[in-house]
Amino acid sequence: MMGLETYRLGAVLRGAVHGVLSLLLPFRCAACGQVDARAPMTPVPLPPGFDGERAPLARLLCPACRETMFPVAAPLCDVCGRPFAGGGDHRCGDCMGDPPRLGKMRAAAMYQGAMVRLVRQLKYRRAVHLAIAMGPWLKATYRRHWPSTGDAVDIVVPVPLHKRRLRQRGYNQSWLLARQVFGEGASTQAPRLMDILVRCRDTPSQTGLDREMRRRNLKGAFDIVDGAPVTGKTVLLVDDVITTGETLGACTDALLAAGAIQVDALCMARTPRRNQ
Repeated sequence: MMGLETYRLGAVLRGAVHGVLSLLLPFRCAACGQVDARAPMTPVPLPPGFDGERAPLARLLCPACRETMFPVAAPLCDVCGRPFAGGGDHRCGDCMGDPPRLGKMRAAAMYQGAMVRLVRQLKYRRAVHLAIAMGPWLKATYRRHWPSTGDAVDIVVPVPLHKRRLRQRGYNQSWLLARQVFGEGASTQAPRLMDILVRCRDTPSQTGLDREMRRRNLKGAFDIVDGAPVTGKTVLLVDDVITTGETLGACTDALLAAGAIQVDALCMARTPRRNQ
C-alpha cells in the first residue's frame, strides 16, 4: 500500500505544475477541453451561485459546463441523501424497503454533466489537481451535514483501491479527496484520517451491473488492517461517487464486523434518482 507521504508529495508536485502552467497557457476547460484565448492572468468571471465553496472548481470550467453542475440540495432522503423534487426531508422508498447498512450518506454534487467528466479525469487521467479544487465544496458538505458533537465522527477512512489498481494508477482518488478535508491543515478537532481499509479482492468493474449484482460482486472484498482502532468508533467513509451504494455498503460491513458502532459516508458526487 502506498504511504501517505508518497501520496502527499505526488499531489503537491502535480498541483504545483498545474498552477505554473495555468499562468502560462490559455484557459482550457477542465471538463470539455474548450480553449479560451483570454490573457492567462485575466480572472475567469463567475456567475451568481458559484462563489464560495464552489468557486475553485467553477474557475476551471467554461460557462457551458458550469451550467451542468448542480449541488445536492434539500429536500433529501435522511438516510441515503438522494434529493427529492419537493416536500421536506424524509426516508425514500428504497431505504424503507432495503435499509442501507450505513447511518447516512451525503454528497456535494450531482453526478451529471461536467461533474461526470471531472471525476473521470481525476480517476483515469491523473488530473489530481481536480481533487484540490473539489476540496472546498466537499469540506462545506461535511460541515453542513456533520455539524454538531451529536454527529461526531471519530475516524475518516477513504474507500481503498486494490493494490494492483493502485500500482497502475499511482494514487487513490478517494484518499486525495479525503485529504483535502481532513489532512494536513485541518482543524485540531477534525477526525483522524486513517488508511485502514484494504481491498483484498480485485473485483471486476461495477459498470453495467445492477444493485444485486454489485452486492454479490463486492461480498468479502474489503477487510480491516490488523489492529486498526475502530472498536466503538463512528467512522466516515470518503469516496468519489455514490451509485447504488454497494461499495460503501461492503466497506461498512467490514468496519461494523471489526467493532465500529456506526458508519457514515461523504462523497463528491452521486447519481441522480432513477425516476428523475
